[in-house]
Amino acid sequence: MRQWGNEAMRQWAVRSLPFQLAALLGAFLLFLVQPLIAKQILPWFGGSATVWSACLMFFQVVLVVGYVYAHVTRRLGPGRQAVVHLALIGIAAMVSLPIAASAEWAPPDGTAPVGRVIGVLAAAVGFPAVLLAATAPLVQDWFARVEPTRSPYPLYVVSNIGSLAALIAYPAFVERYLTIPAQSLAWSLTFGAFIAACLWCVARVRRLPAAAPGAEGADVTPRSGPVDRLLWIALPAIGSGLLLATSSGLTQDIAPVPLLWVVPLSIYLVTFILAFAGYYWRTVFAAALVIAIVVVQWIVGEDSR
Repeated sequence: MRQWGNEAMRQWAVRSLPFQLAALLGAFLLFLVQPLIAKQILPWFGGSATVWSACLMFFQVVLVVGYVYAHVTRRLGPGRQAVVHLALIGIAAMVSLPIAASAEWAPPDGTAPVGRVIGVLAAAVGFPAVLLAATAPLVQDWFARVEPTRSPYPLYVVSNIGSLAALIAYPAFVERYLTIPAQSLAWSLTFGAFIAACLWCVARVRRLPAAAPGAEGADVTPRSGPVDRLLWIALPAIGSGLLLATSSGLTQDIAPVPLLWVVPLSIYLVTFILAFAGYYWRTVFAAALVIAIVVVQWIVGEDSR
């Protein structure tokens, strides 16, 4: 993005506006619901740090499921895929809104089994969360087909900005000024705006002519080798595992509060924003990784003495 001229940026912003809105709102809602729903169920389990760790793990799995759904439905072609996705979002709105964790899942003895936490999350927000997670890769693919001469990757920057904004907004504003019912209502109303943005995207995608390059059923994805595919799975898994471990350590050693929950995840998202905005330099980040490993080992060594 940073290499583009002002005119190119302006044209991209105008042509991609509905896709930007869908990506931004989808990511904002997905990452806002994490602390929101965790806040609702935290008292049921005695304020245990296990609650946030289980929530974070659940939503990491939701991301993967959403990406798989986006990939599998791609064979429908962009037009039919967009209609199916919009229909499922409408169903999710009817059956899940306003979002609220059912007290029936609250354990009678205040314990925090991971299975019970996962169950309440799946029942309360599982369906809409999967669809929200799938929206970012879907709108990137749709935009690439609608505007084949323009890069879809800045949309990943937009979606991660939405995620980061949600994480900052929760402890700074939402938690401080809104009650739990008001938080659920505000989230549900924003989901309505998200549906409108998706409807705008679908209107654009449905205009694709059947015989156009990149239109219905066309597969323009470059083939990759087994080593590349293995790295695509292993490297994100390592990053996700480190995020879970860091968050779990903070909430157990300090306190299970939303502000500490969102700090590691916010840093995690910032790295994606920098990388897809064109500010990734392998040498710099490799050096930072080595420094981080040394610092962590020194801290662990000091704590064990």
